[in-house]
Amino acid sequence: MILQGNVRGYIYPITQQAYDEPIDGAKRCRRCGRKFEASRNRRYCSEECRKAANLEKHRERSRKYQEMKRRARIA
Repeated sequence: MILQGNVRGYIYPITQQAYDEPIDGAKRCRRCGRKFEASRNRRYCSEECRKAANLEKHRERSRKYQEMKRRARIA
């Protein structure tokens, strides 16, 4: 569907994109990609995925912090 947009006095065509999948209210887990029933701000399908994702994030941040400290000692 082509619509006309108006931003600051300029008119331009807009193409509305169709969804690839039907809208069913499900979200995809940020870690494993599995679909789960959406409720509020949940990002992960299960408690195990949430804990594993937080552990991965903590490891990455800790590695970056240790690298920063090592560089500071050298300089």
